[in-house]
Order: sequence, then structure tokens, then C-alpha cells
Amino acid sequence: MVDSATLQLMERSDSYAKLSFVPRIKALEKYRDLMHGVVLLNLNTQQIEEIEIRNTGKLSPAFSVTVDTYQLTLKFQQEQGENLLKKLESHAVGKAGFLKSFNALVVVGFSDYTRAAP
Repeated sequence: MVDSATLQLMERSDSYAKLSFVPRIKALEKYRDLMHGVVLLNLNTQQIEEIEIRNTGKLSPAFSVTVDTYQLTLKFQQEQGENLLKKLESHAVGKAGFLKSFNALVVVGFSDYTRAAP
């Protein structure tokens, strides 16, 4: 998802760094130049706290489907010594079949993690 060869520092403070990147999403590979990603890195823990991917232009992932706005946000948290997904939020706005508009917002929270038995 994060093409590490494209990482570039955007901002830095004492405890956080914000880096931009070009996303690597298999289903949208031909639209790489229309996608932008940002990683929020906690410099104290050396853990990623958030990844955001959004489009910068119209996408057409399938026949007669146009996506005007796409944003994916992944938020992470430390849990039992691991950096685990806490929240996934996806928002897509566009048109399918030339007539049907869509505006889909999906928000999923993850909790109650337990370590699997060995």
C-alpha cells in the first residue's frame, strides 16, 4: 500500500513526522499519478499512527464507474505491544452506470483484541 521508494518528508516536529507517498493499490495501479498518500509517524514510539490515501483526480476503476472523491483513512494504536488497526474509514463519491450516483461512507472500529494462544 505504501510505496516506500516514494516517501518524502512533509512536516516534522519533536514527536511526529508527516510523510507523503504514492500509494500502491493493485486494483488502481494505472491511476497512481492521481493518488496521494500521507503517513503520520510517531517518532517517540517509531510506530505509524495514521495512513491516509485520497485521489487528486477522477478515477474509473470499472466500466461505466467514475469516482470523483475517494479517501481511505487507517488509524492505528498500540495494543498488547503491537501496532494494530483501530479504525478504518472509507469515503467514495461518484457515479455508476452513467445515471446512478453514489456517496458511500464506511466506518469500522476495531477493539477487543486478544492474543491468540500458542
